[in-house]
Amino acid sequence: LLARFDVRNHANPYLRELAQATGFASHLVVLAQGRALYVGQERSPSTITVDIPIGGVAPPTCTAVGKALLADLEGDELRPYLESLAPHTVKTIVEPELLQADLALTRERGFAVDDEEFHIGVRCVASPIRDYAGRANAAIGVSGPAADLHAELVPRVAVAVRQVAEAISARMGHYDSASVGDRSRPQSAIV
Repeated sequence: LLARFDVRNHANPYLRELAQATGFASHLVVLAQGRALYVGQERSPSTITVDIPIGGVAPPTCTAVGKALLADLEGDELRPYLESLAPHTVKTIVEPELLQADLALTRERGFAVDDEEFHIGVRCVASPIRDYAGRANAAIGVSGPAADLHAELVPRVAVAVRQVAEAISARMGHYDSASVGDRSRPQSAIV
């Protein structure tokens, strides 16, 4: 029964709510064969949107959704990603030590940021979705033009993303005693 849990089914209504609450496109991603695989998305209500097709893949080391998942890995699981860093933009982290520091920060604050590391002009924020055993088996995030999803707005958007990730995690059977409040539905984010 546990093997049949489908994160997409649990996340679909939240993708829509997250896009509406933040005004940015929302994405659901899993790791597959060393890549960030996009398995769900909701377009932005704005006329300018970041559109990554379902089934599309990206390097997890330079995407917020990918880094949200990589932050859960250690040692031998993380090593192949650190050994295959490649630049995609001038802002891509290509030094293993810097990526490890970024992943540590992601673990500490509960969300990852892609600051134009995969595409110049695009900024993303993501948080992990945890299963009943506490493993990050998917990530949800938002993407938008860097001019709109500016650095000062990232912390407020991150709150909305984390709330949604925690709500989906709860539906997947994860219980986090550090979280408080009702996680069955995301709270509206004022962004």
